[in-house]
Amino acid sequence: MFLHLGTDKSILKKDVVAILNVRTHSAAATGEFLEIARDEKKLHLLTEPGKIKSYVLTVKGVYGSPISCATLKKRVETEIIEPE
Repeated sequence: MFLHLGTDKSILKKDVVAILNVRTHSAAATGEFLEIARDEKKLHLLTEPGKIKSYVLTVKGVYGSPISCATLKKRVETEIIEPE
């Protein structure tokens, strides 16, 4: 299944490692991690920096999303059941 991160970006749910609130960016370790991701060209901003609400860590990179952590978490936990 896929997880829609905003704009036109969707990723596989199984690739999600963590979903972080944008406020965690202020923590020293998180800020340093995001700097490294940016330097390694693995940080992908899906909106303007001031509109980012969450960071989604995946096995392939980090995405700055305009969608809140709570909404993304609900989307990850939701399974679509196909009719038989």
